[in-house]
Amino acid sequence: MVIAAVLIAACSPDEELSLPERRALSDGPQFAVAVPAYSRLHESPDIESAVVGHLRRGDIAGIASESEFTDVRGDDVYRWYEVTADGGDGWVFGRYVSLHDTQAQAERVSMRLAGSREDEEESQ
Repeated sequence: MVIAAVLIAACSPDEELSLPERRALSDGPQFAVAVPAYSRLHESPDIESAVVGHLRRGDIAGIASESEFTDVRGDDVYRWYEVTADGGDGWVFGRYVSLHDTQAQAERVSMRLAGSREDEEESQ
């Protein structure tokens, strides 16, 4: 109660509250696995932002945060995820990754996807 009173007293009614474009994950997925052959990592959660890296099919990335907003594509709703991976750090569009709560789950999916990537490379 004391903390709430201090926070309320610290805010002026004339001040505008600014919310971040991302939120920390606490109960959400912790790992993302790239599904397409290549997924772009962007500087910010915007398709028009600069590309700062790439993920290959089967790459595992740790999820640092997710965008507050969603993007609707047809009947599906997606978020952007801020990730850290060997391919770089950046934002990846949720349509291009599978999401997992544990590293073990992500590794199983990664192995399956990486196997299909190797099959494709051998056939070329």
